[in-house]
Amino acid sequence: EVLRGTQGFNGGRGAIAGDVRINTVGAKAEDSASLETTLGRFAQRQARAVANVTSKEKAASNRLAASYQRRDGTVFNRTTGEDINTRRNWGVRDNFTVRTGTGVTTDLTLDYSDSSAVRPATGGFDSVLQNEVTIFRPTTEDKQLYGGSLRIAGGRRGIDGASITAIRGIGYETVGSDASAANLLDQGLDQSEFYGSQELRFSSTFRNAADWTAGTYIYGQLKDQESFIRLNNSAPGLGQVFGHTETSFADQKLWSAALFGEATWHATDELDLIAGLRGGYEHQALDYRYAINNGTAVLAPLQVRSEGIEFTSLFWKLGASYEVMPGVAPYVTVSRGSKPGGFNTTLLPSGAADFKKETATTYEVGVKSAWFGGAAVANAAAFYLQREDQQVQNIGAFNNP
Repeated sequence: EVLRGTQGFNGGRGAIAGDVRINTVGAKAEDSASLETTLGRFAQRQARAVANVTSKEKAASNRLAASYQRRDGTVFNRTTGEDINTRRNWGVRDNFTVRTGTGVTTDLTLDYSDSSAVRPATGGFDSVLQNEVTIFRPTTEDKQLYGGSLRIAGGRRGIDGASITAIRGIGYETVGSDASAANLLDQGLDQSEFYGSQELRFSSTFRNAADWTAGTYIYGQLKDQESFIRLNNSAPGLGQVFGHTETSFADQKLWSAALFGEATWHATDELDLIAGLRGGYEHQALDYRYAINNGTAVLAPLQVRSEGIEFTSLFWKLGASYEVMPGVAPYVTVSRGSKPGGFNTTLLPSGAADFKKETATTYEVGVKSAWFGGAAVANAAAFYLQREDQQVQNIGAFNNP
């Protein structure tokens, strides 16, 4: 599900330009199972299995899903005589749901996945259009993801409420050369991240004239990162010795909190007015060290930093829609939000470690329509996004921030 414009008025951490939401399938009140397998070129093997069971009274259900995919290399490396661009992925996800007679539903979800690949180059280039390459040392990638969430939802006296607790962990490691046969340099990244969030959300309808949602969101993040560049045959041209290595170590901590709300007032049978507001605070801390190994000995660190930064944010949204005829409603929305800044943590020998927050304003006009009793839907939209202090990632030359 793709949502344009500033988001975060109905929950979540907030986004300044849009959201991509992935809605997973939960446990159902039924007994069922399925198995799907796929075979393809380059010895591709893929399998997906799902098993869903429920209690006799259908008050509790569990859904277990697992997937596996493997594919041999699609690109021949002339240097090593082996095929690269391989893939291997597997994962498992379990969802347990309990429904009570009081209308309270509890969902517990746990998941784990593991993936690895051998690529022609670092940075995620797939090179699917290439047949052969000449690379001294291909890039290897390994990634593990794990997490879980607990959602408790129910309603009382016309107000629906939900508590959502979530955690997520990521481990990532990649090492490779410069994607040439000359063995110019090696580069790599070893990173681990852990996230946690707690959201409380309430919604209701006020006298059949307005629908509203309000809540609070708390978020925390821990991130450890080590990245390096090692000069091999390129070292003499840069005035260094073979094996000259520059390494950065970064330990980041972040926490944030926000209040959010959105309301739709049904001013008339045809006219709806929409307003949303979100206010937040974020604090980030960085412990950073940048060191050099000249090929024979570790030298003193070039930089040792311990810094902290704070950001405040105010999101707002205004909109209106008018049903000009049954099933046809033009609309207009204007929204504004900001994305917090942060720290540069990869090979930063000089210059500022932090960067500013980004702000964006989105304008959208369109029409939504349904025809023939909902059998056909036709929508159209035009939107304009204006960014200020846009954040971009730039990979410069060696030793050049």
